[in-house]
Amino acid sequence: MGAQGIYGKLGLGKETAFGTGVDPTVFIPGTENIVINIPRDRDQQPNTGRAPLAAETGRIEIAGTTNGMRAYPQSIGHLLRAALGDPATSGTGPYTHVFGMPTGPVSDQQALPSYSITRKAGSSVRRYAGGQLNSLTLNAPADGAVSFDADWLFLDFEDGVADPTVVLENASPFHCRDAAHKRAGAAFPYIESLTLTLANNLEAEGLQDGTCKPAAILLGAALLTVDMTLAFNSPGVYDDFKNNDPQAWEFAWVKAGGETLKIEVPRLNIESYPDPLSATGRLTVAVKGVAELDSGTGYPFRVTLINGKDAY
Repeated sequence: MGAQGIYGKLGLGKETAFGTGVDPTVFIPGTENIVINIPRDRDQQPNTGRAPLAAETGRIEIAGTTNGMRAYPQSIGHLLRAALGDPATSGTGPYTHVFGMPTGPVSDQQALPSYSITRKAGSSVRRYAGGQLNSLTLNAPADGAVSFDADWLFLDFEDGVADPTVVLENASPFHCRDAAHKRAGAAFPYIESLTLTLANNLEAEGLQDGTCKPAAILLGAALLTVDMTLAFNSPGVYDDFKNNDPQAWEFAWVKAGGETLKIEVPRLNIESYPDPLSATGRLTVAVKGVAELDSGTGYPFRVTLINGKDAY
């Protein structure tokens, strides 16, 4: 990842022990906005006149975002793992990685696989450890590359770590030209822009354990929402869509070399959309849907990534 500032660096590292920082191995161009908040606890009493008393430090809170990370076929597997847990991998090259919604936390203290993020800004190098991915948003514009925004919670940070050496993935990201979306098993070429957001609804737990740091990150209910702008070229196609019979959707990008990113939603309930029947020309509609549990497949969604990487 590329940090804010043209000379910045931002790298992702897979941790082996929750909260123990590691060197970065994955770099995806993007920006970051991670904030350390240390609240102050100050007595309020009338015996010192107008001057405030000295404050004690409170419980540390570290959270923030990494934004605009382009969907490179191999690197984004780490973002998917951070959001959804370890995939089921098959094949001998290319490899197929299937990510499903986790059914439980990694441990009582850890919700999801943890990552460290190392950031260099100027001469300062800082590492955030124990990263848990609270939400992941896929953005697919009408003309451009697919990208991800991630919202993180962290356990701790460390300053003065080694300056990372950046190694970028030698590939092109998934792009609008690679789109191959389907609805009810049939090609659906009516999507102008698309945003999918997975909310893990994590919660940082604070205990009186003598550290004044988060004691655990707890796993909450998961929700996948889909926001689309659709453009129909005939009332008949629109009429079929607006019946709102929950259908199976497949949002996919397939590159010429076979690299594939596919999000399957077997039951997408379109919950809101305007009625554009008075429009002239194309019928443009902004819609919002929610991935519901499908009794046939047993899951609300799953993500398949096909690439040349053997494991995550």
